[in-house]
Amino acid sequence: MNKRWTTYSGLSSRSRKARPRVSLRNGDMAINDQAYSAMGRPEAVELLFDQLNKIIGLRPAPADLPNAAVVGRYQHGRTYHRLSIGRFCNYFGIDVPHRIQFEDAHVDADGIMVLSLKTAVLSDDPRCK
Repeated sequence: MNKRWTTYSGLSSRSRKARPRVSLRNGDMAINDQAYSAMGRPEAVELLFDQLNKIIGLRPAPADLPNAAVVGRYQHGRTYHRLSIGRFCNYFGIDVPHRIQFEDAHVDADGIMVLSLKTAVLSDDPRCK
């Protein structure tokens, strides 16, 4: 019998945990520990948006800054941190009804976490559909 194997090209769960991961759905942003550490583990962030290029920016900020979004943590011991950015999304018309992942999330030379909506992909986690 001839076998016609197809190799799975997705990332293993181990390699996925080792890189920065950020996702967004309905104004609820989840940031894994690697991405949070890359930003310097800030207590809050200032939310930025480049409308022309459709890029969200997260700039570390002190929690007492009037427009800062405080970084929370999910309950139940998850390694993800949480940002509620619903008002920000509404203000800029960012509508994300299904969870998307920012596969190329990175911190730029200015210390800003860069999240491109143009390159974001639908989450492959079946719990998030």
